[in-house]
Amino acid sequence: MAGNLEEKGALHYEEGERAKLYFPDLKREEAALQETENFLDRVFQGRMGMMLNTMVQQRALTREDVEELHRILERAEKDMRE
Repeated sequence: MAGNLEEKGALHYEEGERAKLYFPDLKREEAALQETENFLDRVFQGRMGMMLNTMVQQRALTREDVEELHRILERAEKDMRE
């Protein structure tokens, strides 16, 4: 597994006295974005709308989730206009 993560540029290692010492090469935000994109691609053919529609149909979103999504979308719309 570490070999795969090294190939993806996610971590590197240094030889320690008794074992390899592993260090991350990605920031948490970058890793989260990569994993989110991989998940969307695998499960929802890369379509955020399809994922959200599924969650709405399954009633998996709380009122707080919907309010947060609304704020996010408003911010995105504002950023697109600028």
